[in-house]
Amino acid sequence: MADIRNNSSSTNQQIGIWHESLPTQCRKNELQFASYCNDYIKYITKKNITRAFFLIQDPSFCPYVKLNWVVKHWLDKLPATCEAGFLLDTEPDYPWINSPTPWTSIGGRNDMMELAFQEVARLNLLAKSQKVTCIGFDSENLVLGKVKDTGYSTKDGSTWITNMFQTYLPGIPLDWGWASGRMAGDATLDIGGVRYPEIYWVGETSPACDVAKGGDACSLAENGTDYCTSLNNVDKLLAGPIGTALQSFSESNTNQQGWAMFSVEKWTKGPTFSGECVASYNTDLVDAPDMIATVKYTIVSTGTTNFMLCGAPSNAPGTEFTATAPIAGTGQVTKSAICGVLDAFGIWDESKFDDFLTTVQKNYHNVPKVMIYEWNFIPQGWI
Repeated sequence: MADIRNNSSSTNQQIGIWHESLPTQCRKNELQFASYCNDYIKYITKKNITRAFFLIQDPSFCPYVKLNWVVKHWLDKLPATCEAGFLLDTEPDYPWINSPTPWTSIGGRNDMMELAFQEVARLNLLAKSQKVTCIGFDSENLVLGKVKDTGYSTKDGSTWITNMFQTYLPGIPLDWGWASGRMAGDATLDIGGVRYPEIYWVGETSPACDVAKGGDACSLAENGTDYCTSLNNVDKLLAGPIGTALQSFSESNTNQQGWAMFSVEKWTKGPTFSGECVASYNTDLVDAPDMIATVKYTIVSTGTTNFMLCGAPSNAPGTEFTATAPIAGTGQVTKSAICGVLDAFGIWDESKFDDFLTTVQKNYHNVPKVMIYEWNFIPQGWI
């Protein structure tokens, strides 16, 4: 195996930031949305971010898309040095309101992917300066029924996405890709000119954490991850599985189209490690009718809501449960695990995380581009 460390000659070093969720209150309240975006812009400027994403969801239930808040408060305020990207929420399991339900096939009248790209084009027309030039997806959100090689996550799906990009973003170089665990890429699926391999969950977690897939087993208290056992120690962390994964990725990334993604998640709660993250700082109480299926919540107050009808084992305040659906009533909850499901870089000092990114870009020849996953997990103290 060739030694690719200590061999960087690239002048194309860039830092990007992912965006894959939005606190409920920010989706509904323009003032809170504007404050949230203002912090995002401040962080992008502070860190000299060169590529930033913003989640775009079905405008039928998202005022921040339908009423163009995302243009007014984010796109039009991005620094000129930062590329603008939209991350499209096009899950076949949850079709957009104006697309066929249930989702059955790629293409056709009102195909959800086409509706999403039409929305990108519409928002671009409204933007005064910065335009969206890159598109992102999460590979897990392109499959149907969580089954591999279904939905848009197929050869035909990739071809269709490429077609949509070229149709609705004419004149813009092809630039779409998805976050996935495919370290070496896939010649059939990764045809959008860019890819975002997830350099986490690559062996840096303990056996107990692997089994639990998140939670206390993945915490600092139980030394559940290498981020814990190598806390603030860049060289020690890179001597483990993450370093091995980076070397493998670098060898497959000779065209340097891939952005290595690193997670700033944090599971450990309380005032330790800069306290809140962006998501928790911006999240107020969630009303029972605003809950989202499959998301984990903790009951704060019951009111007139019977949470046992939507997955809770009881109605007692403090009860944690995974919602099966939103439900009527005046009950309120908070999201659980809102800053992530494991202790990753969110427990590191900000300066040490910066050192880590710089070291990766310097020491791995084909990894000049790194991507932070994601804005909502950034510790509030880092802004």
